[in-house]
Amino acid sequence: MDISVVITTYNQSFETIRHSIVSALLQRDVVFELIIADDNSRCDYSDEYQRLFREHGFSDYTLIRNKTNLKTVRNLANALGQARAPYVKTIDAGDILHDAHTLRDILAFCRDKDTSVGFGDIVRFRQIENGSYVQSDYRAPQHPELLVFPAASDDTAAAKALKAQMESADWIPAPAQFYKTDIYRSLLIELSEDYGVDYCQDFTTVLALGRYPIFHYEKPIYWYEWGTGISTSGSADSRKRLYSDHMHLYQEMARRRPFGTNLSRALLGFKVRDMVARSPFYKPALKLLNRYDAPELPLCDDFFLQCVAHER
Repeated sequence: MDISVVITTYNQSFETIRHSIVSALLQRDVVFELIIADDNSRCDYSDEYQRLFREHGFSDYTLIRNKTNLKTVRNLANALGQARAPYVKTIDAGDILHDAHTLRDILAFCRDKDTSVGFGDIVRFRQIENGSYVQSDYRAPQHPELLVFPAASDDTAAAKALKAQMESADWIPAPAQFYKTDIYRSLLIELSEDYGVDYCQDFTTVLALGRYPIFHYEKPIYWYEWGTGISTSGSADSRKRLYSDHMHLYQEMARRRPFGTNLSRALLGFKVRDMVARSPFYKPALKLLNRYDAPELPLCDDFFLQCVAHER
């Protein structure tokens, strides 16, 4: 077993989840297991999943259906407790691995660099009114060079990177991340139990800074569905959950002072951003900014279109 793929689901349609599953089933030249971690959704698609796996002749899968809603971070940590491979790549329902050799290439990179914590590039997409898809660059983090540590860092370098990341909120998006399985699970548990973070699994790389080498695989590994998840939907409930997680992280980081870092300025900056986000103008302004952030182009990638096709 080379790598575990964990797809997290919560109240998405089967068709949406199917896109993610197919992107894993179409992987080549790699041995992987597939774990679907459902966080107590209203609908149980177990029969549909098993039918899809039979159609593709795939048997190395695990279906998890939580009896209660654990929320994103704990749901992932729980699923990783059943993972059997040394490395893991997660997929949020609706998102798609970039191409047929994504897992193979991630695995080769991890083995070559002895990677515990890594991240690649992602491309965002969305479906437009006529049913076709468009794509655009997703420039996050904006300064990846500040977050890359090819060797264990001294406290001074780690403190500098942590302060820069906390003040700029230039996070490594969770869809871009990949890990050694045991390390990712331990970071998720710490994020939940010690920092009170429920949804923003992105923050595991914040905890990893200075503790593990972090490597950047400078190629796209992921198609990221824009505007549907908790991070980009812009709904009031999503913003409330995200900012609660951010507040917990900032407050606890400021209290703990990792590597002796003074994060009071970062905490103040977050409170200002929180105030702005509560403005009635925030959501329309965000939509306008996203529209002009990067040009949208027709999405014609063969692998992507194969994953979103309604039938094999």
